[in-house]
Amino acid sequence: MKMKHYVGILACSLLLLIIINGSYSKPVNVYITPERAKTFIDSYIKFRLVIENTESVEDDIVLSVKGSHLEWLNLESYYFRIYGKEKKTLDVGVYPKKKGIYNYYVDVISRRSGTIDTVTFTVEVIENESIAFEGLSVKREDNTVIATAKIESNKEKNLTIDFEMTGPEGEIIDRTKKSISVIGSQEFTAELSLPERPMAGNYEVTVKVEELDAIRSVSFAIPPVRKVERTVAKKGNVFYEEFTITVENKGNVKEEEYIVRQPVYTDKFLYIPVFLTSEPKIVKEAGGVVYEWVLRDLKQGEKVVIRYRIDYWPYYLFLVVIAIVVILLSIYIYHHLSMPSIKKSYRKHGKDLLILIEIKGSWIKNFENVLVKDRVSPLAKVVKEFDTPKPVIRVSDSGTELAWKLTELKARDEMIYYYRIKPLIEASLKMPSAYLRFKVGKKTKVKYSNQLIIENY
Repeated sequence: MKMKHYVGILACSLLLLIIINGSYSKPVNVYITPERAKTFIDSYIKFRLVIENTESVEDDIVLSVKGSHLEWLNLESYYFRIYGKEKKTLDVGVYPKKKGIYNYYVDVISRRSGTIDTVTFTVEVIENESIAFEGLSVKREDNTVIATAKIESNKEKNLTIDFEMTGPEGEIIDRTKKSISVIGSQEFTAELSLPERPMAGNYEVTVKVEELDAIRSVSFAIPPVRKVERTVAKKGNVFYEEFTITVENKGNVKEEEYIVRQPVYTDKFLYIPVFLTSEPKIVKEAGGVVYEWVLRDLKQGEKVVIRYRIDYWPYYLFLVVIAIVVILLSIYIYHHLSMPSIKKSYRKHGKDLLILIEIKGSWIKNFENVLVKDRVSPLAKVVKEFDTPKPVIRVSDSGTELAWKLTELKARDEMIYYYRIKPLIEASLKMPSAYLRFKVGKKTKVKYSNQLIIENY
């Protein structure tokens, strides 16, 4: 019974350890390829050590290698900084001088967390008795890379050669395998294909002979080519113009920041821009207005379309408003110039007041049967002595009415009628407007003068 109890406790503890171990995430992942390789004495072999920061913060990494004959090793770096979520690849080269099997241990120490992760790789060194991987060369022709592996064997051997090409970011571009039979010194070629638009950077061709565990690598570079094509298409009519700007990265590098500048060509001073995609920065220069768009991280082969429209209807609306104002002003001026005018004023004449009525003919028309009328307040008396044509006078309780009848009022004629009044009280006298009555065609028109306020104190 006690044995079953201990077994249960042990099982629970083991399950808890498995759960804890499964939930724990290492800050740094490390692996090396291949883990075991075979090579010859005085033959260089290369291993690839990959270190991945699983955290989002940067870390400082320290490498320590243990094993025999460390003088054979060539490690690319023993101390470096790795950024958050970054994956770093280092080459570990071995140039053995002695036959045997050698184990090496690489300790990867995270300075941030203090954890140590260890990977092991093994090099089996054999004597060059019958076969050797003598060399590798590559030749690029456009988008085809020709890899040539040279192998020498003093006995006939059946081998499998693995050709692999990787890109600037370590991605596999192309891969092929060949089964061969070799005796003596022979060259074997394989064609590897690049993408239609390969990115700039360093590419690596790796050839592995599986039966020998031998690996050779050769690098080549594709130089950067910066080429961004920009086209502008325009459509529209007199009321609007719509522009489509197409920007395409036809180079082999990513454009971190590409600026598209589009001047505004128009002879119309009033317009409204409508941005159908993204809104640009508007720059005012000596030659006019320029629209600027900033395209960030324009990738290789990426195409961006910018569309905007310029509406000219405000310009034409402005012209219509100006035309209406001109027409109305012309009508007003014509009406003003084609009508006669009448003005009323006064001045003191001794103890009397002299009332003046000034009449002006129109600039372009003659009028016949013109009647001029004026009224005098009942608080004043008309002096019936006239130096101008005598009016017809009519007296009533509401005041005195004076009327002059003109046979003709010619264009641009000017005449003045005046008469005298005697105020009956010392006070302000309000004199009504005089008016001019005339005919325009069959219609009778009346033109009034201003009113008078006479201060009689």
